[in-house]
Amino acid sequence: MDNLIYSIPTTAFFGKGQISILGDTIKSYGGSKVLLAYGGGSIKKNGIHQTIIAQFAKTGLPCAELSGIKPNPRVESVEEGISIYLETIAEKAVERRNLGILTSIGKNEALQIMRDAF
Repeated sequence: MDNLIYSIPTTAFFGKGQISILGDTIKSYGGSKVLLAYGGGSIKKNGIHQTIIAQFAKTGLPCAELSGIKPNPRVESVEEGISIYLETIAEKAVERRNLGILTSIGKNEALQIMRDAF
């Protein structure tokens, strides 16, 4: 096997007002596109989804979504996340030498999918 270095740095923001800086924070990391992962839809009911999408629009970040992630996520959810990333984020990000950013909102399941997929 060839030598390699595998680095997947993760930054987590918690607390009030963190969503209001989401778009600018992604841009500061060099992000140009976002894959947003979340669970059953409570973020749509409580308005967080709309706020996040507005943040992305305000900062000019196209967004693909992986929704409906269930507790104890299955490999099929991981595969779906990879497929969405490859179809909507990776190719265009590589063409422009910009980064695609993976963002999970809500419960731990969404974070698990992002961690396992990438």
